Amino acid sequence: MSHSTHTNIVWLRNDLRLDDNPALSAAQSLGHPVQLVYYVHNQLWKRHSWGPTKIDFVKRTIQALSARALEYNLPLAIISVDSTKDLADDLAERCNNLHTKSVYFNREYPLDERTRDAYITNHLKKFGISSESFDDRMCIAPEKIKTGSDGVYKVFTPFKRCWYRHLAESGGVAKSRCVTQPSTISSSAIVTPIHDIEDHFSIFKQQDLSKLWPAGEKEAKHRLNDFCQDNLLKYDQMRDIPSESATSGLSPYLAVGSLSARQCLLAVLASLGHSAEDQLMQGGLSQPGASCWVSELIWREYYQYLMFHFSDLSKSRPFKLDTQWLPWRTGEAADRDFEAWCSGNTGFPIIDAAMRQLHDTGWMHNRLRMVTAMFLTKHLLINWRRGEAYFSEKLIDLDFSSNNGGWQWSASTGCDAVPYFRIFNPVAQGQRFDTEGKFIIRYFPELLKLSKKQRHDPQSQAGYPAPIVNLKAGRERALAAFKELNNNPVA
Repeated sequence: MSHSTHTNIVWLRNDLRLDDNPALSAAQSLGHPVQLVYYVHNQLWKRHSWGPTKIDFVKRTIQALSARALEYNLPLAIISVDSTKDLADDLAERCNNLHTKSVYFNREYPLDERTRDAYITNHLKKFGISSESFDDRMCIAPEKIKTGSDGVYKVFTPFKRCWYRHLAESGGVAKSRCVTQPSTISSSAIVTPIHDIEDHFSIFKQQDLSKLWPAGEKEAKHRLNDFCQDNLLKYDQMRDIPSESATSGLSPYLAVGSLSARQCLLAVLASLGHSAEDQLMQGGLSQPGASCWVSELIWREYYQYLMFHFSDLSKSRPFKLDTQWLPWRTGEAADRDFEAWCSGNTGFPIIDAAMRQLHDTGWMHNRLRMVTAMFLTKHLLINWRRGEAYFSEKLIDLDFSSNNGGWQWSASTGCDAVPYFRIFNPVAQGQRFDTEGKFIIRYFPELLKLSKKQRHDPQSQAGYPAPIVNLKAGRERALAAFKELNNNPVA
């Protein structure tokens, strides 16, 4: 069988894997050589506040991907660009050199990324090059999930029901999975290892957490399989206990796309047995642990969905427009409190231990993300945007949609967010989910000498800093701010 000389280009972004990659699978299916390209987009990364841990993890993921691509006879090029215009120019020139007729990529939903893709699609069109896009960040395209009146879901539970319904109508998870095949087609590019990856990342500050977070598809699949075997069935009971390694630890891999949500769902189904897919397609799983974890995956889909439908979320605007008038604290006192929160010196051990976990590991337990975010936005009445930006700089699993959605949920400014009057007490949260203080003393061993109860509220004992806020007074201040907003709504 003969093949034409042109090469299909697959533009990789947050989909750094070969398995279950819709764009790559489609490009391969046509029988032409395939070239993978990845752009280090300096301007976009800086604008989105990618931090040292995230950037290092992306670099290491690309290194792992490059090695695996060699096994499949797939050439991978990595290019540094400053702007979207530079990217468009380079891609057009690359297409010309390889006689490319089509560029394949998987869609991304935040506004900057959609604007970038539209610009590049139009630019390539001038040269007669088509752009083929596919849904990958979500199992179901955001346009397909609609209310009965053809609207957008603003509450999670009905969105979840609709998500399940569309999954059933599309034939299930397995039907949409894509498989990469080793290429036997000679490539117009020389397939060799990439030796200059470090050079492309040298302008960025990096923090190597490779011992905690090895990169690549192989590691992601290994963690997924271990989770399904060891913790899936008890996830609903153990997921809120920060001292236990009971969560999947897959968020960094989902964020860079070395693992897909479809792969996660398929692994769940495989671990539960033959009847599980029928249950899933009928509206949910009967096993509580698995059902709870799948719901967390659907929350991730929901935040992507909202980011697609509501562009204002990409512009640092609250979903609830009236909350833009909240009187967030500013000035020196607020700045001091913010710095104490960032550095883990608030005087509340569960908050401080969580922040130290973030600094040391690039990751924070999900329950603690809610507790720390609510403490900042409610007890300290500090703008959620400051917390969102700080997490962006620190998280190895940074996903713009999920980070924004989580912060707005905690601040009661977002879609289907926690009611403003529901304010987590950090002492009570610690006592409930870290009963013996095991998580706290991991980061503050000096509190080991205190009783289990005192570890959560040491009040300057054992050399621990005094609380920076009176919890009751902070709660009342937040409630008053929201009530005033409700009493004087702004159109």
